[in-house]
Amino acid sequence: IRDSFTPLLKLVSSEYCNQIAYDGLQVHGGAGFMKDFPIERIYRDARITTIYEGTSQLQVVAAVRGVSAGGFLERIKVYEEEKISPEQDYLRKILIDMTNQFQKTVDAVSDKEDPEFLDFHARRLVEMAGNIIMGYLLLLDSVRDEEYKSSAEIFIKYARSENTQKSDYIFNTDAKDLGIFRYV
Repeated sequence: IRDSFTPLLKLVSSEYCNQIAYDGLQVHGGAGFMKDFPIERIYRDARITTIYEGTSQLQVVAAVRGVSAGGFLERIKVYEEEKISPEQDYLRKILIDMTNQFQKTVDAVSDKEDPEFLDFHARRLVEMAGNIIMGYLLLLDSVRDEEYKSSAEIFIKYARSENTQKSDYIFNTDAKDLGIFRYV
């Protein structure tokens, strides 16, 4: 199960790296593609992080064991028990709600007993777990240093909406829908 955390970290960090670089490039507009600006290099360097040492999809394949074997949920439950200040308890409540939603979503996929259905939703499930884990890590950082509080709050609220979207999509697909995505 511990081996699932390395690909989770690689997936999440490389995808966020790309998003941040993309947003930075957007600030510069078309000029950002020119060698005159460092963002051009940052954008290229960020893009390669989702490719070398295993593509993002390979990271998902390795990390989904943490979902199916319960390793991510087990670790999330440990984070849930960590001591935080009463002022931050509202963030823990959001994370607990996210965890319950995640568990129900994992159960819904597992109940189908269809490996292809699990494979189809693997990335969504791994990203949901990653959002909860990162939320807890930021929350625990905010306990140690007040400067992390706003980052934790922003991330947790954003992650909640992202997880809700992923869960909703999973609950609204059936195994028969997978044929739509197959190459004929």
